[in-house]
Amino acid sequence: MKKLIFLIGILLALPLANAQTQQINKGIDTSQGILYSLDRLFESIQLAIASDATKISLKAKFLNERMVEFQYVADKKPKFTGKALAEIKKSTDDLAKEAERKPKQIKESVERNLKNSKIVLESIKARFESDDNPNNNNAIAGLKIAIENQEKKIDEIEE
Repeated sequence: MKKLIFLIGILLALPLANAQTQQINKGIDTSQGILYSLDRLFESIQLAIASDATKISLKAKFLNERMVEFQYVADKKPKFTGKALAEIKKSTDDLAKEAERKPKQIKESVERNLKNSKIVLESIKARFESDDNPNNNNAIAGLKIAIENQEKKIDEIEE
């Protein structure tokens, strides 16, 4: 009975917690922080209880959140871009894997989402390259890898 009450409490708290994390995601330092960890925990719980039909839209939403977080990190704390890029790769891989067994219409939606995130990555890479700051070299290298990963996943979906 206690487990059931606990589960119901978590389910009732999810919308409130998710609404709060939606508002603060842009300001989260993905390199550390309890808020970011809680946000990811709530996302995992949402995915665990979501139906198959909703999982793909949730994963697309989470990839978009990772892109917003990456833009923040790239603007405010470029030295932490490595972890943010790793999170983007994981979200991209999860979304592409989810689309593998889906109908063509859903695959096209996922492909559009991946193409949009690739455009964001390319624009940030171009900005870093134009800064002529040697400290950006690691971030640029990571961005190249992330862009290649996006292209690979897009190609896999198109096949």
